[in-house]
Amino acid sequence: MTDDRRAPASTSPALDAALVSDPRLVSEPKLLAAVHAQLRRDFGAHAAEATLLQAGFLHGLRDALCVARSAPARRDGAAPATAPLLPL
Repeated sequence: MTDDRRAPASTSPALDAALVSDPRLVSEPKLLAAVHAQLRRDFGAHAAEATLLQAGFLHGLRDALCVARSAPARRDGAAPATAPLLPL
């Protein structure tokens, strides 16, 4: 039995910024499957699932902010209610 909570190797980041930013990560099943398989090999099932879940949340947040920012300006002059706390 293997321990799925082993520490990640210090030489390999879980997902690099370029891959996380790529919209194909969540839209192309073959790419997602390959990334998931690599993460499982490197970090175990639990860490792989948590990493991909966080990447999915990031993609959803980016999409939601894009939609909210493209909404027409409010007539009362109020600022839009969407502003990220961290740069995305």
